[in-house]
Amino acid sequence: MNILDGKSLARHLGTAVVVLLGCCVVALGLGTGGFSLQDLREIFGGGEEAATLWETRVTRVVLGAVCGAALSMSGAALQALLRNPLADPYVLGVSGGAALGGTLAVGVASSLGGGEVLGTLGIWLLPAGAYAGAVGTLLVLWLAVRVAPQQQPVAVLLSGVVLNACCLAAVSVVRLLVRAETAQSLMGWMMGSIGSERWTVVASAAAYTGAGLVWLTVLAGPLHLIAQGDTLATRLGVRVTRVRVAALLAVSLMVAGVVSITGMIGFVGLMVPHVTRMVVGPDARVLLPASALWGAGALVLLDGVTRALFPVFGTEIPVGAITALLGGPGFLWLLNRHLRQAVAS
Repeated sequence: MNILDGKSLARHLGTAVVVLLGCCVVALGLGTGGFSLQDLREIFGGGEEAATLWETRVTRVVLGAVCGAALSMSGAALQALLRNPLADPYVLGVSGGAALGGTLAVGVASSLGGGEVLGTLGIWLLPAGAYAGAVGTLLVLWLAVRVAPQQQPVAVLLSGVVLNACCLAAVSVVRLLVRAETAQSLMGWMMGSIGSERWTVVASAAAYTGAGLVWLTVLAGPLHLIAQGDTLATRLGVRVTRVRVAALLAVSLMVAGVVSITGMIGFVGLMVPHVTRMVVGPDARVLLPASALWGAGALVLLDGVTRALFPVFGTEIPVGAITALLGGPGFLWLLNRHLRQAVAS
């Protein structure tokens, strides 16, 4: 196990924090209304204007940072855990499973007269269903790995693509069976967007994802060894199966927390860890927290771009569409590089 350089860790994380803060400030200024230093002072000045800014701008930036951190660290953890550079909650169908679980929970509550299921009840109902769906998806993926251990990268990738397609098809079926108003809410939710949510919603997202972030940070050392091979990790005292299960549960918790509020935002967990790895290296003990910080800044900035494009399109583009447009070509490039390396070896 490589010795972790404390100065290097502090430098990388310090840089990531500065970048994150810069992205937050820039994102506050993006949008149709603009933002000035006077507005920034008003946030902390109290009064009605400060309350409005806190509820409409700051909540959105904080929620974007929380979701970006969760998706990016989840992707970095899955890539280390599965030793698969193409692993990502969206690509592997974990986000799709979480969306299906949340949709089923909402559909059942709606049929039973659950009321505003995407409101106060949704804070607890949606994450619970999403977590069950995410865990179920990861269980299927794990079985695929165990069935075809020699073809793990291919088996996981193909299983994830099929699972994602099946989950999205099932979501569409559920939407046809629920009430019209619930179906409309589900459609908007599934598009993957970050809105100006209430602080209670932001706090619930922070609670779910924060628990997962801490959990994976504690597991970063064992994950670093697992990424180098199960045999080596076992020889060094790592209980591989226990760590793998714990990490998968932590990833499920974070993905469920994000999907239950923002819907499916793809490719953040794929591209951000790759870019971060180029900067900080492959050590999971540095890569995981750095990916979380870089991912938080990236999603906050991309969400700000969606607001800035409002005057051009006359409507706000879901940030999930932006990440798909940017991440799709990136995924194809990574896949092509991975296949070339496999053929060469």
